[in-house]
Amino acid sequence: MGVPVPRDAFRVEDLPQYLQMNIEVIDAAGKPLKQSRNLTQLRVELGMKARETFADLPEGPFNRTGLTTWDFPDLPERVDVELNGMTLPAYPGLVDQAQTIAVRLFEAPEPARVATRSGLRKLFMLQLRKEIEYLERHLPALDRAVLHFAPVGTPDMLRQDVVSAAADRAFYDPTDSIRTRTDYLDRGKDAWARLSAAAREIAAIVAEALDAYHQASLKFNRELPALLQPGANDVREQLSHLVYRGFVSKTPHRWLVQLPRYVKAADLRLKKLFNAGAARDSINLAIIRPLWEQYLRRLELHRKHNIFDPQLTEYRWMLEELRISLFAQELKTSIPISPQRLEAQWAKVRAI
Repeated sequence: MGVPVPRDAFRVEDLPQYLQMNIEVIDAAGKPLKQSRNLTQLRVELGMKARETFADLPEGPFNRTGLTTWDFPDLPERVDVELNGMTLPAYPGLVDQAQTIAVRLFEAPEPARVATRSGLRKLFMLQLRKEIEYLERHLPALDRAVLHFAPVGTPDMLRQDVVSAAADRAFYDPTDSIRTRTDYLDRGKDAWARLSAAAREIAAIVAEALDAYHQASLKFNRELPALLQPGANDVREQLSHLVYRGFVSKTPHRWLVQLPRYVKAADLRLKKLFNAGAARDSINLAIIRPLWEQYLRRLELHRKHNIFDPQLTEYRWMLEELRISLFAQELKTSIPISPQRLEAQWAKVRAI
């Protein structure tokens, strides 16, 4: 009589190598392409190979560049591509190429979805070029903000970033996806009406955040004793991940509205640190630092393997809420937060 063993009784990756299954991928002719005992790594490597293969395809309906209008076919969620006797699944998407967009094939649905969001935004902005240029010149809330942004980038960079985020805010709807020209045109009509209000809303948020950023940055204009440097360096790094070139459009709107509070919390932490608060700061630094470094390592791995994981994004911004609970309780957190909640969220983050 057999003994039932639950699936979570052991982890496959902890088994000796000789007990792990060796997986071999072959092409249609039976020629081995790749083999590994690590299924996840095998998928990543074959996905990267597929990405390179799709990039080398000749021009076709789903491989075009230099586009400024939707004059290409509707985008199916998936197409099958015949290559070297094999049938590979591919996922059409749009790519932002600065002054134009491109239609490309992706090796997986998630990178296609992420790229297409940016591609649709750029296509929308290209259709409204004159309106976009007007908005960039007429956002009075940014007049002082561009001065505070000067150590990071130019006024044009900031204004373009704000308007780009506004276009995303006006056009994007997380409840559906745009895959047809008809849906794109319908959405564009509604988004055009929302664009100015979205730009004013985001400009006000950015101005408030950059004012706090300027106040915090001024506190680094002094020579710090060794006792204060670990905490100050942590704040300096934190700020560099909150305010950077492109930060407005790259920060999810849900968290962008919280950005002024996060930067004010960093400034408040510095005030406490410089006012005999080094001992308390050191205790809290020992809590946040390992969690932050864990995030950075996983982020680098995800970027290397072209992985887009919303659970990691959630974890990243939960870290900012934990910083408030540790260093600036006066500002209050926007969500319940604790190291234990961070640990539970980390368990949802995709591993490599």
